[in-house]
Amino acid sequence: MHQYFDILISILIFSTLAPAAILLYSAKLRPTSIEAKYKKITYTISTLLIIGTATVIYGSFIEPHILTLNEVSVNTGKMSKPLKIAFLADIQAGQYRKIDYVQKITDRLAYYNPDIIILGGDFVENFASESDEYLQLAPIGTITNKYPTYAVLGNHEYGIGSGLSVTFDKYRTPNVSEDVSKYLGSLGVRVLRNELVTVTSTPSPFYLFGIDEWMAHKQDLRPLKNDRTENFATIVVVHNPYAALTISSYKNIDLILSGHTHGGQIRFPFVGPLGRVDDVTPADWYQGLRQVENSKLFVTSGVGETGARARLFNPPEIVMLTID
Repeated sequence: MHQYFDILISILIFSTLAPAAILLYSAKLRPTSIEAKYKKITYTISTLLIIGTATVIYGSFIEPHILTLNEVSVNTGKMSKPLKIAFLADIQAGQYRKIDYVQKITDRLAYYNPDIIILGGDFVENFASESDEYLQLAPIGTITNKYPTYAVLGNHEYGIGSGLSVTFDKYRTPNVSEDVSKYLGSLGVRVLRNELVTVTSTPSPFYLFGIDEWMAHKQDLRPLKNDRTENFATIVVVHNPYAALTISSYKNIDLILSGHTHGGQIRFPFVGPLGRVDDVTPADWYQGLRQVENSKLFVTSGVGETGARARLFNPPEIVMLTID
């Protein structure tokens, strides 16, 4: 899969740069050529082709490494003091994302100095490139002693990518959910698998409910019915944003945090996401904050890529949420 996209990127670069070079060569060094006769048209076409080359190079090799900060404020009316949450998802450790990139992420997290860190799943790419991709996550262990860190798993941990793998087991890669969960635990991350916890180590206490992977049908929402007795804000973390339609039907869900979409990876102005991870998530849910019934949903564009090593008009992001 990755080799296919890398070949496609190479073809796009060659198919735009080579014609531009040929056109410019003819316009300058072959005075009797049609390119020389119509230089204005030749230069216009060449410029457009070179812009295409630059766009492919930028989107494939530059923007995916521009790690940005996205600051978002959410009002719940239930926090006695503002709460700073660092939220990120979709590291996709594997062929494209290695330990040095995870170290870059953890350095940024330490610099931003949040009250708590929440990780939204898809820690590994799991397209059978390496059996122990999760070892690339080791730098996370350098920050968990200072910042309480919670996580949920994503579809890639369960070997579910896209297409037929969503429906049929035989198209899935190995289920590494237990390996990833245990390794994250050894790094000091508390992995929530349908577990509701009361977080009291932050400036304001709140309920945090982490849901196991929705696409793998591992979710269990019963704790949301039975286990909340205090008037605390409730934050739910689920990898897949379309689950918000179900989650928001429960009472007193203040905020739902999701990843999964990567923002589409490639986005165009006035068009939105080019890449679609499933057929059930609305395009306007692919990134950002919105109201879903009586709850708020925030979807991050993530910090990694799947499939092509490409991002355009949609750089990787760490989200700093201020909850009050």
